[in-house]
Parts: sequence; structure tokens; C-alpha cells
Amino acid sequence: MSSETGDQVYTLKGADEPYRVFVEQMQEGAITLDSLGTILYCNRSFSDMLGEPLECVMGKAIGTYFGTESAFDAERIFLAEGSRIETVLISRSRDIPVICSVTRIRIDGPAVFAVTVTDLTTQKDHEADLKRAVTELEGFCYSVSHDLRAPLRSMISAANIVIEDFGSFLPPSGEKELKRLATSASYLGRLIDDLLAYSRLLRNEVARATVDMSNLAQTIAANVEAEANKLVEWQIEPGLEAAGDARLLGMALHNLFSNAVKFSRKGERPKVQFGLDVSNGAFFVRDNGIGFDMQYAHKLFMPFERLHRQEEYPGTGIGLANVKRVVMRHGGQVWTDSALLNGATFFFTLSPESLPNSDK
Repeated sequence: MSSETGDQVYTLKGADEPYRVFVEQMQEGAITLDSLGTILYCNRSFSDMLGEPLECVMGKAIGTYFGTESAFDAERIFLAEGSRIETVLISRSRDIPVICSVTRIRIDGPAVFAVTVTDLTTQKDHEADLKRAVTELEGFCYSVSHDLRAPLRSMISAANIVIEDFGSFLPPSGEKELKRLATSASYLGRLIDDLLAYSRLLRNEVARATVDMSNLAQTIAANVEAEANKLVEWQIEPGLEAAGDARLLGMALHNLFSNAVKFSRKGERPKVQFGLDVSNGAFFVRDNGIGFDMQYAHKLFMPFERLHRQEEYPGTGIGLANVKRVVMRHGGQVWTDSALLNGATFFFTLSPESLPNSDK
């Protein structure tokens, strides 16, 4: 078979039977190009995507069918060896989102390229459905939290007013119950706020910029120490930088520093260290606190999972889940190392570009 320009077009007639059957029956489109971007061969799946007879496709330029700025651009992009390109296939009935894998075929003679074309329509539809579901869930969470805040404030206010104005007339058990009511309502309010913050981490864009991690850690440390009303010994490595979202990274450090101070050993001054482990490129937060048994480490970063009773160490159980989500939004990982009564170290990495001086 010959192309529009008279060049020879290949078929699979001479190929081994198992290979020919495999290519012809695969669900993905398969095409072969020469160095000028001419389609030398395509399988039935590709011609079906286009809605054109197979014999009408072979011999045409690749740029005829792909939605880039021009045919020349399409040829230049698709002939980039070893590339995977997400683009649009122009068929007779509609534009089809596809991803193409391009591989150079090592044979004697002129350069030939094999391209696998995968239809992303179903995947894109699922992504759109998921995005709509997440948006609806966020709206529901916001509505519920907004509607819950007002009655919670009323409960707390009413309980405190009764205690202040009529406390002398109440039996000790009555005052105790009112205080417990106000405390529980306050906890529920904090839990709602933390859940909202956790859900927002899904949709907020990561505004990347160079972040002075040492300076950020100093600021967060001062805030945490004031909130905890404890004297803390801080060791913060100077000169640390990362490429990331300063607001999100500050949230992660605040949760890690707060935990390090909260889970300190009774009667011992908390010590918290922040630095960079040069052996693996991970930032770390290390403390001298009560530690934990590593068999429960997998629970730490899950929402609402707690290793201690609320009465011992107050909290909502969302903090470390937020840390994990922040790190994942940056393309990194988080893990921990600890032993009972021997402190804990939390490590986190960010994406490769998060370290400005790292090799890429």
C-alpha cells in the first residue's frame, strides 16, 4: 500500500501470526509512523476511534488527527522519542481525550516510531464525577458546620451564664454537669473546625514559592510555646529552605510542634528539634516525649485515630491526618520512628523540586 505522497505504507501481513492477532485485537489504538509523521500502519481500534475506514487512515500525516496548534507541531511533539503525551484525537463525531506513548523501533533503515493511543474518555468522565461529588460533599460539610456553630455557641453561652449567675444555688453535681456540657460543646466546635480544615486541604491549590523553613519553624515554635504555656527548649537548624506553600507547610509544622510539646513527659522540660536529615533529604521533628509503640504507627495519620485517652491528652485526632495531607499535596511522604518513653521523630519529604538546591 502507498501513501498520498507515493511512499510505501506497511501492513502486518508479513508479521508473525500471534503478534499480528495481538496488535489487531488490542483495545488501544496502535499506529506506526515514519520520521516525517506519516502513518505507515494503524490497527482497527485506531480507525474505529476516528470513525474512518482503515485504508483511509494509513498514508496520512499524524497531524491530521490530533488537536494541536498545527500539523507541524503535532509531528514535532509525537516524534519525541520515549514521550507520553496527553492530547485530543479528532474523530468524525467528537474530540476524544487520549494519551499516547511513543517508542522508536530499532530496525535497519529509516526511523520508524510506534505509538499506542489510549482513550481517556471513561477516565475523564469518572474524574468529572468525582470532582462533582467532592464539591457537593464540601458544600454539605460547610452547610452542616455552619448550622451547627450557632447552637453550639448558644449551649456554651447558656451553660456559662447559669454557672455565673446561679452557681451558688446549684448543687455541686449540677454545676459539674453544666461545666461538662460546656466543655463537650467546645470540643465539638473544635472538631468541626478541624474537619473543615481537613476537607479544604483537598481543594486548595498549592501556591509554590521558596520558603525559609528555618524562619517559619521559629515563628511556629513561638506560637506553640505561647499556646501551651510551657517553657520549651527548641533546636531549629538554620538555613533550611524548600519550595512549597508556606501556609500549608506552616500548618504541618504547627501540628507536629504542638504534638511534640503536648506529649512531653510529666515533670520534664519539652525539647523539640527541627532539621534536615541529609542522608535521605527529609525534614524531621524530634522530641523527648513519651513516645509510642511502633506497632500502632499506622494509625497515627488516620483521622480520629488516637493512642491516648482524651482525658490524658486532649485533641481532636485530626492534626497528624492534616500533616499527611499537606505532605501528600506537595508530592512527598511522611513517616515516624519512636519507642515508648523514648521520644518520637516525625520525618517528611516534599517533592524533588521542593529542595531548591537538590539535583533534579
